[in-house]
Amino acid sequence: MIDQPGQGRRVPEYDGDKDVREVFVHRWRLIYAVYPDHIRIAAVIHGARLMENVRPL
Repeated sequence: MIDQPGQGRRVPEYDGDKDVREVFVHRWRLIYAVYPDHIRIAAVIHGARLMENVRPL
């Protein structure tokens, strides 16, 4: 993620102005925001959890 932050897909539930992406690792969904000089991990969510129960960025 650090070397190629754009490799994750855009989060379909997020319709904001930030570049928010996700990658899946086993049963976990890692959601992160991409900034010009860093990334910020926004959430690590179990894949079975509904996104409507997760608070927004």
